[in-house]
Amino acid sequence: MDIFETVKKIAAIPSVSGNEEAALPLYKALLSPYTDNVFADSFGNIKAVFGNGDILLEAHADKIGMIVTHVYDEGFLKVAPVGGIDARVLPAGDFRVLTADGEVYGTAASVPPHLADADDDKKAKPVDETLLDVGKDAAKKVRLGDRVMYGGAPVKLANDRICSPYLDNSIGCVTILLAAEKLAEKGCLADITLCFTAQEETGLRGAGAAVYGENHNEVVVVDTTFADAPGIAAEHCGKLGGGPMIGFSPVLPALFSRYYRNLAEKLGIPHGSEVMGRSTGTNADVISKAGEGFRTALLSVPIRNMHTPSEICDVRDVENTATLIAEGIIRWRTA
Repeated sequence: MDIFETVKKIAAIPSVSGNEEAALPLYKALLSPYTDNVFADSFGNIKAVFGNGDILLEAHADKIGMIVTHVYDEGFLKVAPVGGIDARVLPAGDFRVLTADGEVYGTAASVPPHLADADDDKKAKPVDETLLDVGKDAAKKVRLGDRVMYGGAPVKLANDRICSPYLDNSIGCVTILLAAEKLAEKGCLADITLCFTAQEETGLRGAGAAVYGENHNEVVVVDTTFADAPGIAAEHCGKLGGGPMIGFSPVLPALFSRYYRNLAEKLGIPHGSEVMGRSTGTNADVISKAGEGFRTALLSVPIRNMHTPSEICDVRDVENTATLIAEGIIRWRTA
């Protein structure tokens, strides 16, 4: 797999929460070398099932964004947040408005500093007070309820890094695809389910529906977490290039978390431990307690600038996370 090219494809999908089925054609294409059993359930979760699918690899497929709440005749759009949009990065940013007649491009309106009030530079304007400027003609295509997502495209940085909007959680989806590729190369892809879940960003909503009535022996959730950067305490983040962060939390079986940490140490895979005293804030919270409960592990890829258009990840972390997942499944089966 070319990780950068796959990130480009997944990051571009217009899958703002509630519109995850837009990703189905791409996942069918990406998984076509291995199976044609790729489908979306009634909630919008996308699944690929191999054999009895008793081991679940999960990453959420939805993206944060905005939703159009009003269209002004002058060509401006009023919006509301869908998920945790960072209002600080909106001024003069570029955006894609996803209409029924194709995409409309626009920018967030901003007041020039020469004309702004003295207090304007002291705080970010809330998302629902931000206007998007798409122009009069383009605004005629926009309907209330249309989704909006960041513009921009992935770029390669030095030191094996990628900067892109929507690495959360495009990079998690790439990771489980790469893990599946590694399992296929070793003839061990049987009895795996890949699940790209819906509406994680709006309240972890799709994960419970995804596993309802299922009987998975084990679940590995792959998401992103905070990477080291100025102003972020070391205990709250991982390191770019430091490998996956292995989750430890009361909602995650300690035995399962220790299994992946011990395996990473044995294989010499760089890694860190992400310790949470309560829930994890990821789909692992929902999946672990669904039905009669599922034995769940959480592996997170560190990224910088989360929920902005310029998230940064290290390709080596994706490769190492996928390797740890694949080797963990192989060894768990043969233990």
